Amino acid sequence: MELAATHGAQLPDQPDAAALDAFLLDRRQKDPTRFPDLSLAVVKLLGRGEYAVELPGQTSTEHFGLAVKNYTHSTAPNRRYPDLVTSGC
Repeated sequence: MELAATHGAQLPDQPDAAALDAFLLDRRQKDPTRFPDLSLAVVKLLGRGEYAVELPGQTSTEHFGLAVKNYTHSTAPNRRYPDLVTSGC
């Protein structure tokens, strides 16, 4: 929220992936030269990801960075491509 405020924007009090995405898209369009630094700062502020276990019958949590549900990934570096193409899980 503080970082967005330094750029004249306001983010909600609670984490909101769509609002963060809109802020970043706006900043990329308005200041493409400085956008890589801003993007890196946001990644560092988000910190490490967390794994969430979804048991049968439970509602899945949203992947915050992608703002999607039903996301899966492989942990081995040589299996990163399936991260991008796995859908409908």
